[in-house]
Amino acid sequence: MAYYYSASQRAFYCTEIVSVDIMPADKVAVTDESYKALMAAQDAGKLIRPGAGGAPEAVDQTGAAATGIVHELTAATADKLGHIKIGKNVDVEADGTISVNLSKDVGDQRDRAPEKPDYGLS
Repeated sequence: MAYYYSASQRAFYCTEIVSVDIMPADKVAVTDESYKALMAAQDAGKLIRPGAGGAPEAVDQTGAAATGIVHELTAATADKLGHIKIGKNVDVEADGTISVNLSKDVGDQRDRAPEKPDYGLS
């Protein structure tokens, strides 16, 4: 059994599962010892990336990957909740509570309908 790493796919391949003939052209051989060390490093929170000559290397993660924080929303305002625009009939309280008032839209739709359905809004 032998291991290979493809920088273009950022993936490992094992000859017990995949034939060398169908592996990506940029594959590089990885020793069993290196493969085990890389897997242990990944388990410890390191990132495996292509290094010199396309060989895999384990490095410390930075930014979002290291902290687990992908995105933080900004505080809600009367006009915006983070990166989401607030449309009509939507209110955002100072504490971030969002309320939707459908009465107006449902009433408008009822008034335009030919048979005037009763939505319970009188």
